[in-house]
Amino acid sequence: MERNLTTGSVLKNILFFSLPYLLSYFLQTLYGMADLFIIGQFEGVSSTTAVSIGSQVMHMLTVMIVGLAMGSTVSIGQAVGGNNTKKAARSIGNTVTLFMVLSLVLM
Repeated sequence: MERNLTTGSVLKNILFFSLPYLLSYFLQTLYGMADLFIIGQFEGVSSTTAVSIGSQVMHMLTVMIVGLAMGSTVSIGQAVGGNNTKKAARSIGNTVTLFMVLSLVLM
């Protein structure tokens, strides 16, 4: 599905473009809340605190990774829009390498 984001209502286009990110962030929050609920039923305060802090760390990492992905998308989009296939290929390769290294570090 192709959608031209440069025409029509700016607010509507921004909302449409940001829906996948908003949905993923909402689901991540629900996941953390479910963890807290389950741990709260069976464990004490220290376990609940640990899960809460862990959820916040995961949120922080998720937001940073999404920011890197957005920046990479802009770089790739500029190269593709400028018909610079060499730069686009290099940007894609660098992005893949970056995220592979990041996933190895985060393991």
